[in-house]
Amino acid sequence: MGNLICSQRRGTEAVAGCKGSGISGKDYCTDRSSNAGGGNTSGGGSSGGGSSNLFSYGGSPPQSAFPLQRCEGDCDSDSNCAQGLYCLQRDGGDPVPGCNGSDDSRTDYCVPRGSTGGGSGGGTTGSNTGSTGGGSGGGTTDTNTGSGCPRQLGTEACPYITDVIIVGAGSAGLIAANDLKMQGMSVTILEASSGYGGRVQKVAPFGFYMDAGASWASTESTRGVGYFGHPNDVFTPLVNRNVDVSGYTRRDLGIAYYYEDGYSYREDYADSDFRWIDYTYWDFLNDQVVQPYRLQDNIVNRCVVNYIWYDNQYAWAICSDGRVYESYNIIVTVSIAILQQNSIQFEPQLPSNHRNAISNYVFGRGLKVALEFRAKFYYHIIWKDGIMFFDEMFGHNIPNKHVLTCFIYGSAATTFQGMSNSAIVQKLINDLNIIYGGQASSQFKGNYYVKHWTNEPYVRGAYVEDAPAWAMRAMQQPVGGGTLHFAGEGIPVDADGWGYVHGAGQSGKRAAYEVRTLYCRRFPRNC
Repeated sequence: MGNLICSQRRGTEAVAGCKGSGISGKDYCTDRSSNAGGGNTSGGGSSGGGSSNLFSYGGSPPQSAFPLQRCEGDCDSDSNCAQGLYCLQRDGGDPVPGCNGSDDSRTDYCVPRGSTGGGSGGGTTGSNTGSTGGGSGGGTTDTNTGSGCPRQLGTEACPYITDVIIVGAGSAGLIAANDLKMQGMSVTILEASSGYGGRVQKVAPFGFYMDAGASWASTESTRGVGYFGHPNDVFTPLVNRNVDVSGYTRRDLGIAYYYEDGYSYREDYADSDFRWIDYTYWDFLNDQVVQPYRLQDNIVNRCVVNYIWYDNQYAWAICSDGRVYESYNIIVTVSIAILQQNSIQFEPQLPSNHRNAISNYVFGRGLKVALEFRAKFYYHIIWKDGIMFFDEMFGHNIPNKHVLTCFIYGSAATTFQGMSNSAIVQKLINDLNIIYGGQASSQFKGNYYVKHWTNEPYVRGAYVEDAPAWAMRAMQQPVGGGTLHFAGEGIPVDADGWGYVHGAGQSGKRAAYEVRTLYCRRFPRNC
């Protein structure tokens, strides 16, 4: 009634704002404001003060009680709690770190983020409690305690918690986040760069936007991507809404010319590939995935994750600058190259089948170069010694613009490793001169764009060049009892999606579905 709340007790714990010990096990009504308390929640302080008593409104707190304050329940999600607190999900009888008293029910309480307990005595509790004593000897939480920071992080409390952490804001990470947020789960996306999109980026070096990374909406030749209403539409299922991209895509109706080892031949290249029309893959992700659920609000930029700790209940991601994020599940969507180079340390180390799978991938080098010419003298698509040249303007309705884009991948890209941008451009001009009798030099305007994906510190290549099927299947398996998951273009749902943007997205959707399923088994009242 009014500002009174029921203080739950198991024995003769102190009741905030009241004198005496009362009757053992009896719950008392007390003023909510007396629960505020002072001090810290990290186990420090000579007096051991600063803890609050457990208060429960029952299963349905009145609207006036929200947001719930420290040690108040029953909460259903973090959004029910005041700033700096999160909703501690309990199975029944679990201790509530940072709070006085105990509760044998399944009531969930709002507690400080990364709380490591209070009380009057120092010390550390054992496995699966997450609570440490207070007093003059502050303790730390063990790796498998279930709340607070792993022992390796010292006494600093984890300041952020969320249902799901996603490492990487590329197509797999964004589409996974879209699915999870749409279903009401809290998501934090940790992205190393200052933007989002991963290997899907747009640039405007010639006065119009073009893809700096993936630019072809394509699958195997027998299964074109299509558009909304098309039998092979892959866009609508990715974003869970009807997406008509028929006005933004154009099927490639060109003829490809091949020049290999001094021989030339032509081949129909019309049966498989689509290009965006005055649009980019980044625009598609931004318009159809990021903006509808404001995923940009969930992205933490410039967080280079280099450590991930996990057990069968919680996961922690640590940025290189020391920021710590805690969650119930984590989806890692970084490139296979990042995993191969051990840029992220996992604790405990990944199972042997995952480590063997990662080492058996071949992650291809890659770069993209665009050259501007005064006039078009080249074929629509040209292959020369493993280098693909294609007419960039095929995807743009812009008159009097002539841009030829080159995609260099795999073993062919090794030749260009270590070369300056000007040297790369000159080599490509020379290759075109061989085919077109010197026209490339005479028509070249001197304007170019080079994106060396192998040199990008948070990608380190183009995409997966080869991998055994067993390795892909192994990477689809969750780790830590379902706490840790992997997704990305190298972990496709089926072989048709390997190396493609929509394949990465499908992988993200698979991981999101698995995370949601396991989360609902653990916290059925939240689903």
